[in-house]
Amino acid sequence: MGRRHIMKQRILWIVVAWLVGLPLAAQSSSEAERLFNAGEYERAEAIYARLEAKSPTNTLYIYRHARCFYEMGRMQEAVELFRRAGTRYALTHFFMGEACMQIWHFEEAEAAYQRYLHTLSAPNERVPHVLAQMNKAAKFQRYMKRVTEVCIVDSTEVLRTDLLSAYHLSAEAGSLTRGDNGTITYTSQRGDRRFTVLTRDTGQVLAYAERLMDTWNEATPLPEMVNRTQEQNYPFSLADGVTLYYAMQDSLGLGGWDIYVSRFNTATNTWTKPENIGFPFNSEANDYLYAEDEKNGVGYFATDRFSDSLHVRVYTFLLQEQKQVLRNPEQDTLVRYARLEAYCTAERPHTGTPTTKVHHPIVEDELTPLEKAEQQLENLRRQYADGDDNLRHQLRPAILALEHTVDSLYHEQTKPTYHPAQ
Repeated sequence: MGRRHIMKQRILWIVVAWLVGLPLAAQSSSEAERLFNAGEYERAEAIYARLEAKSPTNTLYIYRHARCFYEMGRMQEAVELFRRAGTRYALTHFFMGEACMQIWHFEEAEAAYQRYLHTLSAPNERVPHVLAQMNKAAKFQRYMKRVTEVCIVDSTEVLRTDLLSAYHLSAEAGSLTRGDNGTITYTSQRGDRRFTVLTRDTGQVLAYAERLMDTWNEATPLPEMVNRTQEQNYPFSLADGVTLYYAMQDSLGLGGWDIYVSRFNTATNTWTKPENIGFPFNSEANDYLYAEDEKNGVGYFATDRFSDSLHVRVYTFLLQEQKQVLRNPEQDTLVRYARLEAYCTAERPHTGTPTTKVHHPIVEDELTPLEKAEQQLENLRRQYADGDDNLRHQLRPAILALEHTVDSLYHEQTKPTYHPAQ
């Protein structure tokens, strides 16, 4: 009897504990919801973490827990939870896309946005934003396929007004001067060619001038192929006389000022279509004034992605004979290289000869037809810039054909569209 009595007491205590726990759990859920709606996400997160631990399949708890991380700016943790939140709540997909964009998981972001659109039976105020984000995700995915490996030898932060103090160019590289309005003028080593900036009512355009005897002729604006937006600045020409780097604000770029390169065709007196030089030189911030000093074996570029509104950071990097594109199997590592949060390092060369570098493994991925065409075009353009007149004559038709192919493939890429669910 005693043993049977003890067993009954234990069962009674278990039932009582369970009955007491029900209102406590409900109270915890209600308190978490109140805190969440009040924007007290840190306190709400702690409760949702406990609730989720007790009910690991409860999609509401998982979704709210993920949203707390999202609102707190802890995007990686938010993404991990959104992946588990299922499809019950349409906003799971929307915020999954937003969080993935923050951590540069663009392919996953695009897929999440697409799932969100498919849940809608009618447009809402989020749709324009979602379509814009999907366009951005698709564009950034293309650039992520060709992140350039950069070996940094130095970096320095200077006032924007003192930008040129960080550019230590040899006489052979030419010279840079800054106007009172912030425009940059590049003058060749011989002092006979000049790329400058003209300020018009519609914006700033690049112009070219030559020195005849002791006077400069009137600067002539470069064609619309180069001056294709309202804002161009920061020109620098290589010693080959045909390669021009400059920056412009272009809606097709990555954001703010982006660095572009164009080459002059001496036979036809035309310029090639400007090419965005991509990550990590460019970013969503302002990036500009790319310059190369072949004698010293280094290059320079400026960015304000890590600086305040008054300053700019200038990176000095090691010139390489051929552009190295990172093909890394680990997405987060590739993102860090693209953002310039990671890079290989090298000592500053003393004779122009590259020194020992620290490399990250390069793994070749399968390229899309567009990426292959862009890679081939870049190689041909480099051969064109380095070649003699005979080689340039031979390369010209192939370059023009590939430019047409790249344009066609680019426009064939499907733009995101909104189709309401049936």
